[in-house]
Amino acid sequence: MSALVDVVTSDARRVGYLASGAWDGVTLPARIAMHVSRIPESRAVIADDGAHLTYAELWDRALRVAGFLAAEPSSWAPLSR
Repeated sequence: MSALVDVVTSDARRVGYLASGAWDGVTLPARIAMHVSRIPESRAVIADDGAHLTYAELWDRALRVAGFLAAEPSSWAPLSR
């Protein structure tokens, strides 16, 4: 598996965020995994209508999506511009 690459944030902005302490070197998936291990039943996502997912539920859904994507690459539609 290759490393995640941020294609949105410029290098200069990334350096500034890291230097200011606004960002650290932890990726979003790694941060969620930390929360899953520490506080799995805490709310991770809350919708306007009050529906929510815990960190454990969010992690489970993310793993299911990742598994689908890994298993079905031939069914993906090509991106067009």
